[in-house]
Amino acid sequence: TPVVTGQYRSGDVRHIVADPARAADVLGFRAAVDPADGLREFATAPLRGVAKTS
Repeated sequence: TPVVTGQYRSGDVRHIVADPARAADVLGFRAAVDPADGLREFATAPLRGVAKTS
């Protein structure tokens, strides 16, 4: 079980700000999946590597 202290550690990422505009401009990247659809699929997907219990 992980220990959760609520304290930041060296190397922890506190804030992330992402904007795909540069990837679109430089690489021509376009997301194939809408963010809402991707999050919904992620949230409802079965966990990998977890044994089923009955």
